[in-house]
Amino acid sequence: TLITASALLDLVSEAWIAQLLRRLRVPFYAALSYVGHMEWTPGDPRDAVVAAAFDRHQGGDKGFGPALGPAAAERCVGLLEAAGFTVETAPSPWRLGSDQVALQRALVEGVATAAAEAGAEDAVAWGACRRELAIHTRCTIGHLDLLAIPGGHPREVPHAPR
Repeated sequence: TLITASALLDLVSEAWIAQLLRRLRVPFYAALSYVGHMEWTPGDPRDAVVAAAFDRHQGGDKGFGPALGPAAAERCVGLLEAAGFTVETAPSPWRLGSDQVALQRALVEGVATAAAEAGAEDAVAWGACRRELAIHTRCTIGHLDLLAIPGGHPREVPHAPR
């Protein structure tokens, strides 16, 4: 038995994660936790301001209390280890090139909207420019995956035929 989550930990609060951990008795796999890294090639002078505003927005309340945002994966690892779990992590960045224009444009739309909501004045203009340049752009969005195994839980359980 395994519990999984994808693109979730950065949207929830530390209290929500702590509540999950109090109930967690089986391995837990969480994929795609945003870690606050956003890189665009070619660069734009507004990239850093938009990324910082996006990160602030990630820390807002998404219905689970103040979200951990880009600090979620690292904080969750600490909470899991303190609860006796063995934790393995691996980077899982999104790498989008000019062959993924539609996905890049959708990503830019979401980033620009969130950054504008967080107060970045140039976010809308940045988004329009990035959407237009998507056919010539590469981007990397940092994510981390984690696997937590409870203490005393076997790493591999053989499955015997019945």
